[in-house]
Amino acid sequence: MRALLSGAPLANRGGTGTYTRRLLLGFSRMADPPEVLVSSSDGILTPAEALSSPTGFPGGLRKAHLENVKLRRHSALVEPDLVHLPSFAGASSRGIPVVATFHDLAFLENPAWFPLSRRIYYSWRFRKSAARADHLLADSRFTRDELIRRMGIDESKISTVYLSAEREESSPVPFREKTGIPGDYVLFVGTIEPRKNVHALLDAWDLLKREGRSGTLAVVGRLGWERRGTRQRLLSSTDVLWVGELDDEMLSSAYSGAKLLVYPSLYEGFGLPPLEA
Repeated sequence: MRALLSGAPLANRGGTGTYTRRLLLGFSRMADPPEVLVSSSDGILTPAEALSSPTGFPGGLRKAHLENVKLRRHSALVEPDLVHLPSFAGASSRGIPVVATFHDLAFLENPAWFPLSRRIYYSWRFRKSAARADHLLADSRFTRDELIRRMGIDESKISTVYLSAEREESSPVPFREKTGIPGDYVLFVGTIEPRKNVHALLDAWDLLKREGRSGTLAVVGRLGWERRGTRQRLLSSTDVLWVGELDDEMLSSAYSGAKLLVYPSLYEGFGLPPLEA
């Protein structure tokens, strides 16, 4: 079997990008893998090439072009047995079976969580991708049930395939050395965006500090689209350290030393940080 995978999500350093990278990493580690190719802006790559490519996976409008124009051209060239869309969006050459992964239906839950450009794209793409795909993959039974309830997808068209995370021992020392945190810390991991509910977390942390609780809140994640003032609060709140993005090794170190993980997200298909922690 030959499969062509859309590499567009690799531009995302959040959950969908992590999912796609781990999927490709799994293929690259298999002793006898199926033939998998990746559609990128630089052409058609192997999983190993895609994982090491610094330029082939753009964001924004170029990402949408890769998903909806280049992927169609690449599928016509490769003539795969199936096309996999790791983050629901994409278009293949006519007649080629398509499997699409849906991680969550947050856009349908509350479009206001997303900036206008994403609302327009998602409203155009969500239902079209679900209707045109030959089969859907869901990260969880919750997402499967959401696809059935919100979009009317027949249950027989959906498979639930759970997420995975590496199981490796890690030392908290590198993260402590990087951040200088001496004592206990509470950890948040996620993109800074309205759905992740970081404002509520900071409100709760302020309350704990007024009650005299000690410790540090370590916030790990890139700044996405934010509520006004989120960045300033992260930088000015008492005993809050906003670390930004971390690579996999340093993130594992952060998890290993944390007193606990806090995850106040308003809506998730599953949520990788609890699984990783």
